[in-house]
Amino acid sequence: SSVTSKGLGGTVEKIVLYSLAILLAEGVRKVFGLDDIWGLNKMTYVVAGLIAWRELLSCFENISIVIGWDLVGEFKEAIRNGVASIFRSKS
Repeated sequence: SSVTSKGLGGTVEKIVLYSLAILLAEGVRKVFGLDDIWGLNKMTYVVAGLIAWRELLSCFENISIVIGWDLVGEFKEAIRNGVASIFRSKS
């Protein structure tokens, strides 16, 4: 596939929005003094983690399209089976 201005614009848009989301989370934490309240001192990391998770799923979806194998579905099934096996082993 070729590089298009629409695709490149979407990439630049995501970079800007993700950066703003991280900066906003850090700003909210600092301005409102959330360092010691309910463990919110990690809010910036949570926002960054959610962004990373979204991008990881996006990569899996793209790989699935290329190879014709549902990696996201397999990943979700593995998590379900893993969580279910944890509960089964305790019983």
